[in-house]
Amino acid sequence: MSGPRIVDDRDISVVYSVDQWAQAGIQPEYASTSTITNSRGAVAKVTFSGTQINVYGTIAELGSSAAPSSSYSIDGGKERKFVPSQGTKALYQQLFFQSRILPSGPHTLIITNKVDNDMFSLDYFVIDQFTAPSNTSSTIPLPSAATASTFAGRIPSTVDPTQSQPTPSLVPVTDPSSPDSSTTSTATAAGTKNSNHRSQTGKIVGGLFGGLILLALVAAAIFMLVKRRRGPKIAPSAMFMEEVRRNRPMSLDR
Repeated sequence: MSGPRIVDDRDISVVYSVDQWAQAGIQPEYASTSTITNSRGAVAKVTFSGTQINVYGTIAELGSSAAPSSSYSIDGGKERKFVPSQGTKALYQQLFFQSRILPSGPHTLIITNKVDNDMFSLDYFVIDQFTAPSNTSSTIPLPSAATASTFAGRIPSTVDPTQSQPTPSLVPVTDPSSPDSSTTSTATAAGTKNSNHRSQTGKIVGGLFGGLILLALVAAAIFMLVKRRRGPKIAPSAMFMEEVRRNRPMSLDR
């Protein structure tokens, strides 16, 4: 993107409708000049070459005139209307209009004053040339609202220091490296570790209990088997003992 080009309201590229505009100027305005009108339908035509144009002007203080109202059309396109809010003091070098990004080349901007008895004041124009990178799409995104303030910041100005400026609204972003995020991650990891530990302990206890029951069953089976093999012991009867005594051989000493 090339640097902005400033075009003053007195430049020959700006043509005003006859007998409807007057030259004015005050020190806070750019180059201490401005071109004003209070006639409805007064037109200013700006011919420029570039990809974007910004229009700046002065807003009269409340009560000095009707609120200014103006419209802007590029290359015969749809009009965009601008009605600023007046304050207790005049506001200088104010952005009235910022165009979309245009195809590179010559363009025509038509500015029209929309009401009678107002104080519509044009101060200067900022024209820029945006160039798309060669390795990307030729479609160029529309600059943010900060672009206008950037242009104004490049222009020498003695704007009223009491002028209020919009305060940007900030959206908090959660920082993934913040203490809260770290604590949450740590607690989650600890909970997962404890859950795994309890699961493993339950498996071990269950295995031991099952093993003990199996050993008890095996021991009982062995005991019953041994008991069955030995059988009951029966004492010899009296008849059997008598028969033994009868058949016992006699001793040689007898």
